[in-house]
Amino acid sequence: MIAVAQDDSGSLADAARKSRAPAAKAKAVINDDNFSANHSPIPDMNIDGVDNSDEIIKAITAYKKDHTPEETEQAVREWYDRYDMMFQKAFDETNAIKSRKQDRQVNAPQYYYRDGDDPETYRQIDEARREVLLADLQDQKKVQKNGLLQARIQQTLQKVRTGIGTGTGGLKYDWMKIRFGNGNGSW
Repeated sequence: MIAVAQDDSGSLADAARKSRAPAAKAKAVINDDNFSANHSPIPDMNIDGVDNSDEIIKAITAYKKDHTPEETEQAVREWYDRYDMMFQKAFDETNAIKSRKQDRQVNAPQYYYRDGDDPETYRQIDEARREVLLADLQDQKKVQKNGLLQARIQQTLQKVRTGIGTGTGGLKYDWMKIRFGNGNGSW
């Protein structure tokens, strides 16, 4: 007698039905690369390139027509907070770089080659010196980039604040302050 093993997983027809069933949808993973923080009716500020403050003012003015004053203020506040935080982050990063540079200057190792040192020692000294110079150059570029970012944010916020506060806009918010570049206050 021949024994036939029976499969409890179901018939071939069951397997075909399962294969046609909609597959479970994959969950989206949101990160900085695929998520635009702007789900706002107000356009992003152009950090690089042509200033778009007029477009931002028009969007705020159009939003105001169809929304309550509270909704409008909330939308403007969320947009503003995003760039205010970006300004603060650039400011803090620049201060950290400047502090790090001062520490390197005060605690700088003495790089010199003495007669009789082996070539490997000379190579290590030269490599260490190059690393410090490269770090200084990268820091200098970052400080410059942060300065340009801060200036763009200040300029655009000033234009937007003036644009929505005058004429038909009439939106004046006491909280809409523009930070000074030196970190001491705002206007």
